[in-house]
Amino acid sequence: MPTIALAGNPNSGKTTLFNALTGEKAHVGNWPGVTVEKKSARIKGGTAILLDLPGVYSLTPFTPEETVTAAALREGSSDRPDGVLNIVDGTNPERNLYLTLQLLELGIPVVVAVNFADVLRRRGVRVKYDVLEKELGCPVLPISARTGKGLPELLAALGKMAAGIRMKAACPIGAPLQAMPTHCVLDTGRSLQEEDRIAWRYDLAAEIVTKAVRYPKRQRRDIDKLLDRIFLHKWLAFPLFGAVMSLVFLLSVSTIGRGLSDFVSEGIFGEGLVVFGWRLPGIPELLSAAFESWNVHPLLSRFVTEGLLGGVGMLLGFVPQLAILFLSLSFLESCGYLARVAFLLDRAFRRFGLSGRCFIPFLLAAGCGVPALSAARTLRSDRERKLTLITCTFLPCSAKLPVVSLLAAALFDGGWWFAALAYLAGIAAILLSCFLLKGFISRHTGEEAPFLIELPPYRLPDGRTLWQSVGEKTAAFLRKATTVILLCAAAVWLLSNFGIIQGHVRAVGLEESFLSAIGRALLPLFRPIGFTAWEPVVATLTGWIAKENAVATLGVLYRVTETADVYFHEALRAGMPTGGWVGFLFFNLLSAPCAAAMHALKREIGSYKWTVFALGYQTGFAYGICLILRAAYILLTIHA
Repeated sequence: MPTIALAGNPNSGKTTLFNALTGEKAHVGNWPGVTVEKKSARIKGGTAILLDLPGVYSLTPFTPEETVTAAALREGSSDRPDGVLNIVDGTNPERNLYLTLQLLELGIPVVVAVNFADVLRRRGVRVKYDVLEKELGCPVLPISARTGKGLPELLAALGKMAAGIRMKAACPIGAPLQAMPTHCVLDTGRSLQEEDRIAWRYDLAAEIVTKAVRYPKRQRRDIDKLLDRIFLHKWLAFPLFGAVMSLVFLLSVSTIGRGLSDFVSEGIFGEGLVVFGWRLPGIPELLSAAFESWNVHPLLSRFVTEGLLGGVGMLLGFVPQLAILFLSLSFLESCGYLARVAFLLDRAFRRFGLSGRCFIPFLLAAGCGVPALSAARTLRSDRERKLTLITCTFLPCSAKLPVVSLLAAALFDGGWWFAALAYLAGIAAILLSCFLLKGFISRHTGEEAPFLIELPPYRLPDGRTLWQSVGEKTAAFLRKATTVILLCAAAVWLLSNFGIIQGHVRAVGLEESFLSAIGRALLPLFRPIGFTAWEPVVATLTGWIAKENAVATLGVLYRVTETADVYFHEALRAGMPTGGWVGFLFFNLLSAPCAAAMHALKREIGSYKWTVFALGYQTGFAYGICLILRAAYILLTIHA
């Protein structure tokens, strides 16, 4: 089956088009650098394989993603495609056509799709697509990847290209543009150099745009510039960013998010619901009644209701908060605001050995550490890349948010500010670590690279894109909750209910269990940072498998008799003082990430030596911060 490469500038709608043509669900973002590696899938109809390449401005490799794309298209490459689908951002055709001209010079069939045709119509821009076809010598079709307009015609053109390739016809879809000769003598008498070829392409692109594109005489008011004057204002930008993120936490952790979470945890997985005066029992009560009527052994009944539902059921109560957080961040990403934040933070990041481009991995880390670590490969500086890989998992991910929300509800009446404080602490840990490490890492890496970013236009987010983004992230959380975390919750319950009595394994109380013995043996290591009970020690250990396990483990250990959240929160407060739980929170936020993130770190950082250093630094840094917090808590308690 023929392979067609999808190539285009960053943020031109390439990944959206890939999803639309193949039915896949690759991540879409309104900023450059979303695609960091090659992805492939079969085009609808099965006519060809579509290869999604990272977005590039040219085929001259400068960044890691440009290297991937250039290598795939290079003549003689084993991955060289049979044809190219070039997506062009219609709102900036002159810049995009530079890459188009380079693709046409490759000598393989090319189809050009001009994206954002709907936006061009609203702006009154007229594009003569027949002129573009004549000038480029290949099919040119208007499309809107977001709405799907023009995609049937594009699929038909790709089908013709694939058919021509299978017939081994010479350039079945038009002839490639005649490339500028690489060896000739200019009027000045000197040989043609690469900079001359670059200038030739830019001049030709400008000439084509002049012939094919007609802009209205009276341009409408530039809304983007007006918004940028506000969001990038010297004095207003940072307060606005703080206000926006505070609103995100207010909606997700408190107000709407907390109300929905209480409905799930206390109603569905708790004491039940009251509807029109009728009380509907919760799942644990229904299961207990069913097991009793079926004469199920009490130990097995407790295993299901306390072990499985007590851990996983409680974790599922945080799904509404996560969904609202995902929705908020996806909205800010899609509308173009977060790319402005990256630009805004560049000057501040420079002082810590980073650049504004590092904001992209840090933002992804708020969802999951694994894609954040993968996104770090787009960083041009080796120093920036290593600093980002070592520190980005300090930011609370979606798996850590249940820990934050649980302690906020149990200790501070669900205050949204506690979640904001946790994220601020993660940012502070990143900046402090980069300040401490940049000198050491600079001795082992190359020079820093300049920060270049294209600010995307402000766009009203597409509902389908938001739904897809929130659905994928929430589904990933649910998959983990019903697989890895379910198994861990089962193991925790078994280890907390069985022990050795007179040389035999028997059902025992919590204090005589295997888990109690493990926790008590390791408690001296955690006592200096405020741990006074063995249960949080065990929760920390299971959190290194998956951070959500910390909540599931606490749910099993502290929720063995009561199901309502109020009893669970009382059990937490009775189990350890507030200072100890603060130490538990910060150690779990800042220490080594989950097993999946550790594997991703090893893959991206490239050596066992740097992996061990990164994990050791993260855990040591977390322990040191908790020691400082413990000392501060003791001093405040004494003076109080």
